[in-house]
Amino acid sequence: MKNNNSSTSQKRGRPPKKDYDPEALMQELIDTVAEIYQEKKEIKATALELDLPPGKVKKLLITGNVLSYPETKQIQDLMRQGKTMVEIQHIMDLSYSALHTYLPYSKVIYKMSEISQNAERVKTYKARKSVVDTLMAAPTKGHLWDCIVAFQNYPFYTVSGLPFSYTLKKGRNGEYTKELFIDRRENSKSL
Repeated sequence: MKNNNSSTSQKRGRPPKKDYDPEALMQELIDTVAEIYQEKKEIKATALELDLPPGKVKKLLITGNVLSYPETKQIQDLMRQGKTMVEIQHIMDLSYSALHTYLPYSKVIYKMSEISQNAERVKTYKARKSVVDTLMAAPTKGHLWDCIVAFQNYPFYTVSGLPFSYTLKKGRNGEYTKELFIDRRENSKSL
């Protein structure tokens, strides 16, 4: 039985995808990871800055030709010779996952949620970098406050190496108050 009432009928199934260019987002992520890595000179510090796993940062740096390993060239040479991944694993004495950490991404990250999370990480990083640059160029109370707001939930460390982050309390009007909540996971403190 056919329903001809088009005004009430809705399409079923998946909602339409958001309008995005996965290649452009992937390139932006690679460029941002490369920029942070050039500054920090460490994969782990770069990973912390963007809240990404270190293995993913390593692959992104390999994909962007920022890092290269002899293993990467050797694996690619063996692949060009027609060797299978299992044969390459045996030749190089590497596990499947270890082998893949030396290879660049061959296609764009295809999961929508992962693309949007990565885009959000890049956006947050750029916003933080912008407020720090503004503060450095013109150190004012307003610019310092912008930095404090931007760095909420950023992973800081005490002198003794203990991790902490902070959030700001919002008042009834939706604006930030001057109350800062420090979270050390075990005990939260208010300043």
